[in-house]
Amino acid sequence: MILVTGASGFLGTHLLNYIRNEGFQVLGMSRSIISTNEYIYGDLLNINSLENACKKVDTIIHCAGYAHAFKEQSSVEGKKHWEVNFLGTKNLVEAAIDQGVKKIIFISTVKVMGEKTTLKKVSEDYQDEIVSDYAKSKKAAENLLIEVSNKKLIETIILRPCMIYGIGGKGNLERLVGFIKKNKVLPIFDTKNKRSFLHISDMCTSIIAVLTQHAESKNKIYVVCGNECLSTTNLIDLICSALNWKGINIKIPTFILKFFAFLGDSFERVFLKKTLFNSQILDRLTESACYSSDKIQNELNWKPTVNMKEGIKELVKSIK
Repeated sequence: MILVTGASGFLGTHLLNYIRNEGFQVLGMSRSIISTNEYIYGDLLNINSLENACKKVDTIIHCAGYAHAFKEQSSVEGKKHWEVNFLGTKNLVEAAIDQGVKKIIFISTVKVMGEKTTLKKVSEDYQDEIVSDYAKSKKAAENLLIEVSNKKLIETIILRPCMIYGIGGKGNLERLVGFIKKNKVLPIFDTKNKRSFLHISDMCTSIIAVLTQHAESKNKIYVVCGNECLSTTNLIDLICSALNWKGINIKIPTFILKFFAFLGDSFERVFLKKTLFNSQILDRLTESACYSSDKIQNELNWKPTVNMKEGIKELVKSIK
């Protein structure tokens, strides 16, 4: 039996369908009580619920986490990241070991290698400064998993996806597409940055590759990303091509972008609500985060199949 945590989230909902289609027995774990035998209640901060969820489970795919956060400048936000992403993972690992689970596949993030990269693709051994509370908590969880696997208490595989996008996603890419589609305004960012992206279906197939080739992937760490690295300018060009629209071109000076990002950060701190633009989004528009998935492609024969042109076209159609 496979247990998927975060089963009601973006990745979890897609992943359950992929796993079932492969013929595996799978159970989704969620904090929401869902009246079906395909789901089970489980809270990462409730150890008793985790022990119950882990009964008769062979493999856990740990997708649950706290990621869509406001600008991390408050101790409250930092505490929530630590509680869910580290302490919650620790609770899950302890429950899994206690119930005899054999393997945990942990969905981490490329951010554990740093918030940005060079213009060239980097791989699993790259390391830059870790800044955000999110990345710090995920890195601590990785270290915990490496420790228990070294002690041979449980087998672990760590996947580090880049930005995942697709139908049903609520990330920055989906918000950018929605903004352009709704306002019919095309912001022009003259950036030379390079960023990696990963379609939700490719993320799911990478997990299937780990499930079906467990001997090769045992206790390994893999970066998971698409083969293309695009600048913000390239990305907006693809969005507009999918819309078959040129829009109103507005060249936005950097100082204006920084000012609006400051306003967005201030609004989020006061009202605890997401804005269309903040300093995190500005960083993603101007900085590079370019990765290589050669290791998982070579070792597990996994390949990303959805190119950015196809993925953006699908995303544009799905957003009203």
